[in-house]
Amino acid sequence: MHYTIFGSTGRIGSYLKKKLISDGNSVFSPSRKDYYLAHKNLGHVIYCSGVTSDFKFRSFDTIESHVCLLSFLLKNTNFESFNYLSSTRLNFPKRSYINKISPKFYGGCEIDIYNASKLAGEALCTQSNISNVKVTRICHVVNPNDKKRENFLSDICGQAKRGEIILNSSLETKKNYIHIDDLIFLLQLIGPFGKKKFYNIGSNNLISNNEIIKKLIKITKCSVITSNNAQTILESKINISILKKEFHYQPTHKKFWLEKALKKLSR
Repeated sequence: MHYTIFGSTGRIGSYLKKKLISDGNSVFSPSRKDYYLAHKNLGHVIYCSGVTSDFKFRSFDTIESHVCLLSFLLKNTNFESFNYLSSTRLNFPKRSYINKISPKFYGGCEIDIYNASKLAGEALCTQSNISNVKVTRICHVVNPNDKKRENFLSDICGQAKRGEIILNSSLETKKNYIHIDDLIFLLQLIGPFGKKKFYNIGSNNLISNNEIIKKLIKITKCSVITSNNAQTILESKINISILKKEFHYQPTHKKFWLEKALKKLSR
């Protein structure tokens, strides 16, 4: 099977590329400077391109990646399927904030350029009237080999390694986490075989900061300081019944990977 990955050097795209190739698939992974030259038949596209941890400081790059390039590709390229990766942080009713100063919301969604641009990208996909274009919202991904420190888990593991964690979200915070192997399993299938236009990928592994911090203290003997402005973010479980029905998906329980991942990330 032939795949094209946009964002093949990122946290998800790079891992996905290795897995697809090892399984015997052909993979086209254009560099960022060649994105607008990708006119050939792209096969099954997985759009991983995006700006995540530093989006607040890269407004133009965020819009370009989440909306402009996407629009160009949908209008100007041929493909068998197209899967746009988004985020479950847009599942507004599933995520609540408890803090002294409530963030601004629009339709239940906290306003920032990341959310706004991802919503615009999703709208392009779902309202383009192009066949076999899908949107996949993904929860927080745990990759034990990710040492770039560009997400919450890898960042605090790096802090723990140095001896002290400064926590900007409360110990009561709970989020959905998925192991990257579970995610890659689903991404290989959704584009070519998925029957729906919209998917939510989760694992029902709701993990609290408190659980993570306790394990990191045990592993590294680090100290922890919680910021005075720390928010409590409570995410709800994600309905994965469609994933189970279509792809026989059974998420790997956190007991099989969480502590191992924390040990590896904090080395």
